[in-house]
Amino acid sequence: MLERFKVPAQDQVRVPHESLHRTLSAIFAKMGEPPHNVDAAVDTLVTADLWGVESHGVSNMVKVYVERYGDGRIKADPQWRVLRETPATAVIDADRGLAVILGRTAMNLDVAAFTDLDRFKDNMDGVLKALREAEPAPGHDRVFYAGLSEYEHEQDRRANGIPLHSEVIEYFDHLAAELQVPRLERTTQ
Repeated sequence: MLERFKVPAQDQVRVPHESLHRTLSAIFAKMGEPPHNVDAAVDTLVTADLWGVESHGVSNMVKVYVERYGDGRIKADPQWRVLRETPATAVIDADRGLAVILGRTAMNLDVAAFTDLDRFKDNMDGVLKALREAEPAPGHDRVFYAGLSEYEHEQDRRANGIPLHSEVIEYFDHLAAELQVPRLERTTQ
């Protein structure tokens, strides 16, 4: 992750992921999104923060989304449609809908076109097992593979809260008061 997205320790305020989920859900509902879209957006943003991918989490994106809902650049409850589809691709008219909502739908159109889904999952389980059991390179303690650091971030952040910058907390406090939604809780560390 780019260092500019990491919150310096002295500026961190940790927030329980459940509180972040609750507040974000209320915000997206206030923007006019129906419940199924709210869930898709919130799950994506909170997961990004749980995994330590701050560039795609709430700190970097929510303010932009709220502004764009307000000025009409993002449309709540869009009527998206598939324009063209092949076994491996799809062209979708998103009707100015929020990408993190439609992204989940679009991805669910992407694995079965290439291979049997159960076979894919079995193969991935085998690859991950082999990586976990592999001998580390000389001078290293363990083998790192895609998803491992995200898993470790998630374990820490579920237990200790998601670190957000104090300025992000201030923005959320202001937005919560303005929209009359639940304020973010803070962990007691």
